[in-house]
Amino acid sequence: VTGSDPWSASLNPGTLLDSFRAWGNGGGFGVPFDNGELWTNRNFTGNVIGIAYLNGICTNNKYHCLQDYTTNSNLLRSLTTHELGHNFNSPHDPSGTTFIMSPVNVGSMTWSSNSTSIINAYMTSKINSGCLSPCGPPPPPLVADFEFDPNPACQGQSVQFTDLSSGNVNSRSWIFPSGSPGGSVQANPVVTWNLPGTYNVTLTVTGVGGSASTTKSITVKPQPTASFTYSVDGTSVTFNNTSMNGTDFLWDFGDGEISVEENPFHVYTEAGIYVVMLTVTNECGIATKTLVVNTAPTADFSASPTSGCAAFSVNFTNLSSNNAVAYSWSFPGGLPQTSNLANPLVVYQTPGTYDVSLTVTNISGSSTTVKTGYIHV
Repeated sequence: VTGSDPWSASLNPGTLLDSFRAWGNGGGFGVPFDNGELWTNRNFTGNVIGIAYLNGICTNNKYHCLQDYTTNSNLLRSLTTHELGHNFNSPHDPSGTTFIMSPVNVGSMTWSSNSTSIINAYMTSKINSGCLSPCGPPPPPLVADFEFDPNPACQGQSVQFTDLSSGNVNSRSWIFPSGSPGGSVQANPVVTWNLPGTYNVTLTVTGVGGSASTTKSITVKPQPTASFTYSVDGTSVTFNNTSMNGTDFLWDFGDGEISVEENPFHVYTEAGIYVVMLTVTNECGIATKTLVVNTAPTADFSASPTSGCAAFSVNFTNLSSNNAVAYSWSFPGGLPQTSNLANPLVVYQTPGTYDVSLTVTNISGSSTTVKTGYIHV
């Protein structure tokens, strides 16, 4: 008990002990207790430095008072043991002995056989009456520990945590930074991380003997993402892989050909529109990306007739491949001399031999073909 002295200022040890008992039995401590001990710096009358009720344990007399009379810790330790001995029904040992229960405190830490016998018998009787419980080993220390699976984990994957703590655990508290959930009081929670990274998981267990904590790191690896761009030069296509977190790549070029290169270069045998798929994998999953690749057109044409007498008309037919969207014809010696039509009609009025050229264009590029000496007039 610390703080101001709530009892009479009497220096009589018996008076102080009675006041202490009345205070303790009146709820002074505020909590249940088995033995009440009072230290005071009052200088008791006579040669008394300690006083206790005999056989007070398990009764309303479970108290003793002690005078803080010396700076010798060994003497004070022996004094409190002596008064506890009285509470457990042990009388004084004979004068002149050097045991704990000797009438004069000599700082002994040894019980006499008589004191041991009396105290043991007293405790046995109180155990049999149900007031005391037998002494047992101290509770094991609390040690916080846990494991988790899988380790490492993948982004979006469920992770099973298992509490491996030892000791008398009554409750537990988990902290999962950025996890879902962010915390738990369950023994074996399941957690998911939606963002890759390294996270410090903390488990705190509470029980008999206090609390204990441990922290372990979990690495969450990312899922792959698939993406790419491409550039076209005629029927040749350069692919630029912009995927993230991939370790393996599989390209399907849409023409029956495949590649496992990261950034392949592919030549199509024919101009056309192709559906290209990229599959990206890592240890955490698979991702795909599909784009439509439109190669540049290949210019070609025919004419009918290609020879005749002036003046005669020629029908030109566009034979270009791969969805040309723009046409540029050149007809030296013809009328008109140029055209943007897909299939123009041209009149030749002057005798001679003439070249014809066609340039076709789409979103991926252009192609030009020239037929030399194609028209004879």
